[in-house]
Amino acid sequence: MPGGATRTAAPYPGRPPIEGQQPGQHPQLPPPLRLPHQPQQVTNKSQEPERTKNCIVNAHGIYNNLPTIHPNRKGAYGVPETQGTAAIDRSQFLPPGSSMTGQQANAYVNKYRSQISGYVPNGNGGYTQVFKGVSDNMGPASGVGTLTNRYPGRVLIELPGGRNLGNVNGALIKVPSAMPCPHSS
Repeated sequence: MPGGATRTAAPYPGRPPIEGQQPGQHPQLPPPLRLPHQPQQVTNKSQEPERTKNCIVNAHGIYNNLPTIHPNRKGAYGVPETQGTAAIDRSQFLPPGSSMTGQQANAYVNKYRSQISGYVPNGNGGYTQVFKGVSDNMGPASGVGTLTNRYPGRVLIELPGGRNLGNVNGALIKVPSAMPCPHSS
C-alpha cells in the first residue's frame, strides 16, 4: 500500500475489522447445523406456496338455487353456499379406496376446499372458470345416488346460483397437489 500503510481485514467493505483477524484471513464460520433425522414441517402456512395440479375430467354440472332461497345457510364446511362456489360429491374427491368416516372425510376436504376450482372448455382452446372453492357436499345421499346412476363416469358438481352445465367433457378441476384428482363414483 502507498506510504507504508497496511490494510486491516474487514468482513465487508465499510465495516470495522474483526478483532484478531489478519489481513486476507477469512472469519471463522460456525460449525454446520445438525438437522434432525425427521424433516421439519413449516409452521407458518402463509409462507408455503399454494401448489395445485390440473385434472381433466368428464363432469356433470347442475344448478341449485340455495343462494336465493337461503342466502345465509351454511354448508358442510361452515361457509355459506354462495354463487361462484361448488357443492361436490365428497366421495369423488377422497383418495380412491378411502375408508374415512363422514367426519374424517369432511375434515380432509375442508383442509383443501378453498384451493379447489373448476373450469369448463370455452370453445376457443381455453377454459372459463365456473367455481372457486367448495362450500358444501351434495346431498341427500339418495339424490347423489340417483345422479351417479344417471351420469355414470362423471364427476358431479353442483353450482349454487349458477347454471346447469349438463355433461362437460374435458372439464378442468384444479386441486392441491396433496389431493388426488377427482374420480367418478
